[in-house]
Amino acid sequence: MGVLIFLFFKTSKKKLEKLHHEDEFALNSDFLLGILMIFLALICDGIYGPYQNYIRREYKKCGPYHLMFNMNLWQGVFSLVLGVIDGELEEMMVFVDRHPKVVPYLINFCASMAIGSLFIFLLQGRYGALMVTKTTTVRKLISVLLSAYLFDHTITVLQWIGVFIVFSSKFTSGYIAGAIVRRTKLKSS
Repeated sequence: MGVLIFLFFKTSKKKLEKLHHEDEFALNSDFLLGILMIFLALICDGIYGPYQNYIRREYKKCGPYHLMFNMNLWQGVFSLVLGVIDGELEEMMVFVDRHPKVVPYLINFCASMAIGSLFIFLLQGRYGALMVTKTTTVRKLISVLLSAYLFDHTITVLQWIGVFIVFSSKFTSGYIAGAIVRRTKLKSS
């Protein structure tokens, strides 16, 4: 909820200039598609994380590397098929052929993604899907705040409220989880 508040009440310089020329905010198809994608991603996170926990519980030999390999394999297969179907693969190859300087950046990006995926799947393997969700949410928000600071973007009062909601919910859930663990240890001793 805090992230959505942060994103909805963003005020960029371009948006401020537009507001001087237009009195009303209009919902266009790109904006609505973006919101739909956010909700679909949240739904998939809600399904996929607990399903990974179920796989880990049921199949003890299935570790984080196995999950990561299968996830990346199937993502690669689907991306390749969709890229061929809609012509994006050919466009990408033409772009890279025209701009060979992009290759080191692509290699760097792929290496960074591999290290990030490894971290996420190790985190999921050791602490479960809920911890991954918390970690990635905080990471995304910190990235946005850092970007706003580095590129001198203004953050509105409502956006700061969104930041407060995100961080306070993470700390509150951590405190509650710690209290439950302490209570369980006291009962068992």
